[in-house]
Amino acid sequence: MRAAAVRAALALLGAAGGVMLIASTFATVIQIKVLTVTRVSGQDTAISGSDLHGPALAILGAFALVVAAAALRGARTAMLALALCGVAAVAVAGLRDGSRLGDTGAVGRQYADATADAATGFYLETLAGVLLIAAGGGLLLIGGPRRRS
Repeated sequence: MRAAAVRAALALLGAAGGVMLIASTFATVIQIKVLTVTRVSGQDTAISGSDLHGPALAILGAFALVVAAAALRGARTAMLALALCGVAAVAVAGLRDGSRLGDTGAVGRQYADATADAATGFYLETLAGVLLIAAGGGLLLIGGPRRRS
């Protein structure tokens, strides 16, 4: 009985990671500020996940929701897919978005005091990836439901 509860909790963790990936697509990943101001006339200072990588993480998040349900039922390939979704999300957040965190773009060329920092979306995609890795890995470790003979 306890193993079933742990399996359900891990699958729910994976589903939460999938939802967070979808949300990160629409959230601000990089916020550009000039001194303390985030709104600059004629400039885009909020860069969303969809601006950086289109619908990729939303699609990955939707896929994670599907495989989380399959992993709950005991499909080992779904458990592995859940963990791999997390690895992909961390790679996108760390390598693709993380490398652009200091890039102020056109705002920085116009204003010397411009800075670019991580915003909510960056933390959402990173946390989602970690949750998916933990959920998929945990489900693989405890295995599928035991069959009664």
